[in-house]
Amino acid sequence: MINIINKAITLNADTQVKQKAAVKQMQDLIADVSTWVKHKVLTNKDRANLEAKGYARDLVNNLVYLTERPSSQSSEDSHVTGFTIEAFDPSIYASDEIYQHFTNINHHKCCWCERKVASDGIISHFRPSYGRRENGQLQRLAYYKQAYNLDNLMFSCRECSEHYKSDRFPTIEKHQAKAHGIDDELPLLVNPYFEQPRDFVRFNPVTAEAYPFDLICQFYKDKFALNQVDIVTKLQSDIGNIPSINGCSDLDKEYQQWLKSSISAQVLSKGSTTIDVLGLNRPSLVRQRLEVCKQYRAIWLASNSEPSTPETNKIKQHLENIANAEAPELTFSALLIDALCYWQLDNNQDWDSDHQPTVKEEIAPLAISPLLRSSLIYIVLDNELSLKNKRRIIQLNNQDLLYSSTTGKCVFLPIDWNNDFSNVIKVHENNHTWETSFSELNASRATALSSLFANAEVWAEGNYCSIS
Repeated sequence: MINIINKAITLNADTQVKQKAAVKQMQDLIADVSTWVKHKVLTNKDRANLEAKGYARDLVNNLVYLTERPSSQSSEDSHVTGFTIEAFDPSIYASDEIYQHFTNINHHKCCWCERKVASDGIISHFRPSYGRRENGQLQRLAYYKQAYNLDNLMFSCRECSEHYKSDRFPTIEKHQAKAHGIDDELPLLVNPYFEQPRDFVRFNPVTAEAYPFDLICQFYKDKFALNQVDIVTKLQSDIGNIPSINGCSDLDKEYQQWLKSSISAQVLSKGSTTIDVLGLNRPSLVRQRLEVCKQYRAIWLASNSEPSTPETNKIKQHLENIANAEAPELTFSALLIDALCYWQLDNNQDWDSDHQPTVKEEIAPLAISPLLRSSLIYIVLDNELSLKNKRRIIQLNNQDLLYSSTTGKCVFLPIDWNNDFSNVIKVHENNHTWETSFSELNASRATALSSLFANAEVWAEGNYCSIS
């Protein structure tokens, strides 16, 4: 990652009015239903009354109102209000004007992984608009007011946004944003638009793997009393000075021991958290970085072995610009900065053109769509508290067959996307029952998903416990 120059953009008057109106309506709507009772849901009549008050239909239809229980083993029910992803209008936060602006300032690169994204880049949110997931539950009101804030928008690839970051947004525990604001929040993810990412994440020029620069700097300060300048020189001069949590050298072992005795340093490391949450060392990405690194290694070697000509001087100047962070348009420019600084110190002995990633092959996290994450949930009716091995699923909007008609007491449980995703799903519709899966639902279009839940009863079968 590199710092992205976030040039100011003045939206047209119509978009500005729509943004302010949308946020104001959400705030008023949440306030309007905040005093309602637990263990009940919004009926169609309730939603019709809210719409009659002047609230936008899409907002009312996708208003979440429920009583949630953290897990089957818990008895602590909490009242939850919020919105599904369908309540937020992409024509406002991802309009052509906004999309073009972020595409340009990002040089058509994902702000996280720095890959070029041609037509599949998306406008995503730094703070997830439909809520952040904590201990399996979605804190739905955390960031809804940031949905249309330009400072909260990012240009990213779908893999970084949906496979990895998703609704994860780690912060320092004592500084988490509540429903009322984010002023005192201390995020643990690097924001490339408002921070210098290289203060937190840098790259090993031989392996092309990201490492937590901030954490390693703290290690050298604590153990060897080095200052920042000396640490940078040490890391650039010899990759053996970059300690690893998976290595077995004496330095690695000392680093690992220091981590055990300095847990807070690792927990509070933006570099370490960002690498983990964004999957910046996923094998496919590391391999792509290595290929680019090899190409520029060849260019660098050629420019230094050939006689000085206007052409070779131009190439050398280009490489110098990269090393000085003056070529942000390049794919993996942050890696190339570290690589060129390393090569310029004449470190030929450690470079292996056939180097392969040392990271283990891992299965990428499930790319659960924001629609599923924000709108699907288990519902347990009052007369089904003792039910085992089966759990009803509803979609949180007024089209859902069960959710819109339930008038008795009920409780909701979050879906455990990691453990429940492989469970069989049954659908009962028109006197017929058929099977589907979370995977198929995840691949469904929004309209098809809404139609399914509007016309059928849906439940999952698996190792579910009763909650009575």
